Amino acid sequence: MGLGHGSAFGERGVVKRLGTLSRHTALTGRRLLEIGCGDGTYTMRLVDAFAQIEAVDIQRERLELFRQRLAGDPAAEKINVRELSATELDYPDHSFDLVTAIEVVEHIDDLDAALRQVHRVLVPGGRFALTTPNRWFPFETHGFLVRGKRYRPARGPFLPWIVPLHRRLADARCFTAHGLSAQLRRAGLEPVAVDYIMPPFDRSNFGRRIRPMTDAIERSPLKFFGMALAIIARRPA
Repeated sequence: MGLGHGSAFGERGVVKRLGTLSRHTALTGRRLLEIGCGDGTYTMRLVDAFAQIEAVDIQRERLELFRQRLAGDPAAEKINVRELSATELDYPDHSFDLVTAIEVVEHIDDLDAALRQVHRVLVPGGRFALTTPNRWFPFETHGFLVRGKRYRPARGPFLPWIVPLHRRLADARCFTAHGLSAQLRRAGLEPVAVDYIMPPFDRSNFGRRIRPMTDAIERSPLKFFGMALAIIARRPA
């Protein structure tokens, strides 16, 4: 799997993802584990809602940007930034009220192992909040490789719908709500909410013009074709 850059979405993308998740669960608690924290874009939005945050990622250069961002910030006292894989979490059992993975699970090679780790470190009744690419969105949102040539996102119309080809070419996975929910259940996590997010169009002039239409779709049954899935799962009490 390729690596992601969570802050690349732009301001509206960040707000839409956090807003969608917060409609289905409170993004508050005593301790938060943020998997795939990157440069801290999402962490800093959540810092006031938690007493302590563990922010982990495997991209060293992104973590260094995060540490530079925290230099001199009072928030640094309650954020611990670590280079750590989601499949090798070394926290004790029942450590966190909430675990987040925003545009991350599509990049994890052994997702089943990572989900078992999430289950283990959550307190009973704790929540796992994630967003990830939706397979029913007709455009590829990550890069893909054809005959040695790398193509940018949005140049693969309907590629996510051709599952064997997508698995062979794409930098990152995409999921259906049904398939990812089943995977969560196998790890002992119970999905309690599923939602969809349309593209934020932070950097597209054409996209800005059609935002009213896509925002309306996001509030309709057609949101099933949204760019991203948002899922809340719970570790049973």
